[in-house]
Amino acid sequence: MVSIKCSCGCNTTSSETHKFIDCCVCKKIYLHSCAELSITEIRTIKSKKGVSWSCRNCNILSSDINDLKAAILSLRNDLAAREKSAGIDDKAFEELLAELGDRNNRKQNIIMFGVPESDTHDANTRRSRELETVQAVLKALPSGMNTDHIEVHRIGRFVPDKRRPIKVRLSSSREAHTVLKHAKRLRENEQYKHINISLDKTRRQIDYYKKIKAELDTRVANGEKNLRIKCKQGIPTIVQLN
Repeated sequence: MVSIKCSCGCNTTSSETHKFIDCCVCKKIYLHSCAELSITEIRTIKSKKGVSWSCRNCNILSSDINDLKAAILSLRNDLAAREKSAGIDDKAFEELLAELGDRNNRKQNIIMFGVPESDTHDANTRRSRELETVQAVLKALPSGMNTDHIEVHRIGRFVPDKRRPIKVRLSSSREAHTVLKHAKRLRENEQYKHINISLDKTRRQIDYYKKIKAELDTRVANGEKNLRIKCKQGIPTIVQLN
C-alpha cells in the first residue's frame, strides 16, 4: 500500500488516506492534525460536492491579493475623483502613490505599547527576550495564531525608565486585524493588562484620526450624546449609537 507524506514539514507518512486532505489551491496534501481538521470533517468535505479546503499559506496569499485589489480600487477611485474635479496634480499623485505603498507595507504590522524593556545590554539577548515576551502576549489572546514566524523590533532610541513601542510584523493583514479584534481581552489578564495594541498607521492616518477625535470632543462638549468613533471600510467615522 502506498504511503502519503504530509506537506507541512512534519515528515509524517501514512497509508491511511482518510486522514489526509489536499489543498484546493496549491494541491499539496496535509495530515488532518496539521490541517487542524478532524477525520470526520475531512470525510464530510470530501463527500460534499462543491465543498473544498485550502491550507493556511494559500489563505494568507488570498487575503493579501484581496487587500491589493482593494488598494488598486481605492487608487482608481481617487484618481477618477481628481480627474473630475480639477485634473491630476503630479505632486499630489506621487504623494497618493507613496501613501498607498506605505499603508500596504504596514498592513501586516501591529504596534504593542507598554512592554517592559529588557535590562540586558546585549542586543541579541534583548531582542530574543522581547520576541519571547511578544509571543507570550499574543498566545494569551484567544486568536489561536501561530507566533513562530513573527518579527519584532523596538521603535525609537533607548531612554532609561521609558518603554518604547514594539513593532510586530505578522504573517498577514488578516492576522493583524484578528489580534486587534481580541486586544481588549488583555485587560482581563493580570500579567498583560498594562499592554495596549494598535494597527501600524501612517502619519496621515494618525493625523486624520486626531482630527476626527477633536471633532468628536467638540460635539460632545456641545451637548451631543451617544457618539463614538468607528471604522467604516477602514475609515474612522463618528457615528450615533442607538
